[in-house]
Amino acid sequence: MKKRGIKIINSIFLSVLLVGILLQYGCKSNNSGMSPKPVITGVRDIHPDSAAVNKIGPGQTVVIEGNNLITTKEVTFDGYQTSINQTLFTDTTVIASIPSNLPFSKVKSDSLNQIHLVSKFGETTYKFPILPPKPVVNSVSNEFAYPGQKININGNYLYLVKSIVFPGSIKATQYSGTADGSQLTVTVPQGVAQSDMGSIKIVTQAGTALSAPMVAFHDTTGMVCNFDNKDTFAYWSGTQDNNASTFPNGWGNYGHMKADSVSAGDGSWWNSGRSLNFNNDQWIAPSHLTDPISDYAFKFEVYVKAPMSNGEIRIDPGHYEANGNFTPAGYTGLYNPWENSPKYTTDGWQTIVIPLNEFKTNNGTGSGATSLTQILDSSGSSALSIEYVNSGNAPQSIDLAIDNIRVVKIK
Repeated sequence: MKKRGIKIINSIFLSVLLVGILLQYGCKSNNSGMSPKPVITGVRDIHPDSAAVNKIGPGQTVVIEGNNLITTKEVTFDGYQTSINQTLFTDTTVIASIPSNLPFSKVKSDSLNQIHLVSKFGETTYKFPILPPKPVVNSVSNEFAYPGQKININGNYLYLVKSIVFPGSIKATQYSGTADGSQLTVTVPQGVAQSDMGSIKIVTQAGTALSAPMVAFHDTTGMVCNFDNKDTFAYWSGTQDNNASTFPNGWGNYGHMKADSVSAGDGSWWNSGRSLNFNNDQWIAPSHLTDPISDYAFKFEVYVKAPMSNGEIRIDPGHYEANGNFTPAGYTGLYNPWENSPKYTTDGWQTIVIPLNEFKTNNGTGSGATSLTQILDSSGSSALSIEYVNSGNAPQSIDLAIDNIRVVKIK
């Protein structure tokens, strides 16, 4: 009886031990399939036929590839979190979009070019180039600025800047940018001479941009009148001046428009001080008159001293009749930034750009010009009148200067 009892006890013990071993093995097996930390092995574009990519940028949707990803609950790019849709995850893929407004200028150096993923069972960091597209320059606040003056370079993707190089191969040493990459504020470096003209080069971690042809710094190409060595001013109504204390930091002579309390609705631009008028001059070479009109722009520098709230500056190409009267071509460019910014003045000289296809009928409010020959004569020439008209509902005084009037190819 004792032997049989011992056998039964041993049998029960072995059974319990076996169950314990099986349970322990099962738990370990179950945990090993559920708990490993996530691993990222690569990144590709979301399109299924695409190959792996070597860099990614704002707004782009990508597939993060790896293992143990199905419980992912957070993804950050360069330290900035993005929204995710867990229903689209698998154990080997996570779909995520880089934030379209990723503020590269604020990215901490230890977060740059990093994808960080957090799952239920751990986290991992993957080094990968996260860069904006190449920089684009759209405009410069003053194309004829002096060394030591601050200018704004406007465009897109102007962050992660490595260098800014002015004509004459002179690098800027003082600059800063906005978080959205739309603007750089730059101090024109010492040593940039008046004769140094051409592109401003911006080098970023994502690539290089040349400002020309949209922006050519200190460039006199296409000059119609600078009131100095290229002077087509017709000397009536407005005046020519060179008083640097009135409009400082200019380039020699300039055209001055000044009138006090122009009545509301007063369109008599020919009255004293309200217009600048210019003799006939070559705007476009005859061989280029068939070029797209959108390839060209009318540019000038302006310094608005008296606050403006009413009316507009009209830029009228045209010709002079035999009796001396000016006849507009019928297409007008408008300069009236105060329309959306009452009491408008400029902080010194500013460059104004009006594409020629924005010259319109009906005093600048109708249909745009579609060809260069609608504005210019058969030789590519035109006379010019720049006029102030008070189309507003209150009296307006004007006191402004204009210089470096030119027509340039921007594409």
